[in-house]
Amino acid sequence: MNLPTPSLDSPPLLVLEDLAVGAEGPNAHRLIEGVSGSLRPGDVWVVFGAPGSGKTALLFTLAGLQPPAAGRLWSDGREVTRFSGEDEVGHRRRIGLVFENGGRLFHRLTVLENVALPLCYHGNQSFGEARPRAEALLGALDLLDWTHTTPGRLRLATRQRVALARALILQPDVLLLDDPVAGLGTPETRWWRETLRGLATGNALTGGRALAVVVACHELQSWLEVGTRFVRLQAGRWTPVNDRKELLALADPRVREGLAGGEPGG
Repeated sequence: MNLPTPSLDSPPLLVLEDLAVGAEGPNAHRLIEGVSGSLRPGDVWVVFGAPGSGKTALLFTLAGLQPPAAGRLWSDGREVTRFSGEDEVGHRRRIGLVFENGGRLFHRLTVLENVALPLCYHGNQSFGEARPRAEALLGALDLLDWTHTTPGRLRLATRQRVALARALILQPDVLLLDDPVAGLGTPETRWWRETLRGLATGNALTGGRALAVVVACHELQSWLEVGTRFVRLQAGRWTPVNDRKELLALADPRVREGLAGGEPGG
């Protein structure tokens, strides 16, 4: 089976030009060098690496939450590092971000309030105005039973779906996800694969628009049939994996053990 080939007909939504991604904080150091590529509608990038390899920092940089340590990032043909004020906010609105481990939901708000919040904050809407869109998203993601529940009373899998609804409410062009299936079982992992495939091709959740999707993960196996491009983060370098034989070797734990010098597992 060959890797999916994304369409080059659409102009890129994001262009990464020899980016370096740094850690946050006063003593920040570079985590990744040489990040390059053009992200288009329909793309599903799978960026994988060990914990601490810089996956989360990469997503924050793409989302405009922290500046690149070097290089340039272009959004819709304009350089993000030159943005300020409304342009910076506009870029962030084009990017949906699903945080890991429960999505960083606000625990004093209900599920419905969490999902409506971006429309209230960025769209200058009242809760009453935002509510129909929020309820429609919750219904599409099978979450209406928890509309008036606070996140602390939900299991992890449900919180992750709520975080996805919140990321989609502003109808972004790009969706970034930080290890969304970590700690989830096989049925939920399958749900995420099918859902992200639908978002990338365009479905009812997106109004038929194809989104660009970037999934950061440390476990590659779950994403083999979804990704259109695979990139390995190792030793601080951005290393595209374009050969399926190499990709399958990296995804097979028995092969990984063998490459590391151990005995293949059973």
